[in-house]
Amino acid sequence: FLPPAPRLSLEAKGGSGGPKISLSAFEEGDVALFMPLGKQRVDAEGRALYMAFNMECPRHYLDSESLASFMEADQSKAESYCLGKIVGKEGKVASDDDSDTYGISPGEPFWVCTAVPLPS
Repeated sequence: FLPPAPRLSLEAKGGSGGPKISLSAFEEGDVALFMPLGKQRVDAEGRALYMAFNMECPRHYLDSESLASFMEADQSKAESYCLGKIVGKEGKVASDDDSDTYGISPGEPFWVCTAVPLPS
């Protein structure tokens, strides 16, 4: 797979002590901002695909069951973005089907992240 990127994060202005949003090296316990990839990128069931907003750490996607949890919690917000804590991550290598779904070349590594919404 890819070499690890330096850990980068953003925190709210003023250092409020709130969660920091990870921009790279997404691991369990990190907070990530997942953004929809657009109407042309959907899974086999027609659900939108979401990818973590990142810097030099691409191909981290939100798992469909997690997306359902975000939609249930606040659909209007989740249609624009999902901000959540990563609780699991599975590394995969793209097959031909994955290539069609995610728009990446067969053989490329990618990750599917399980995340839970942050409390409001």
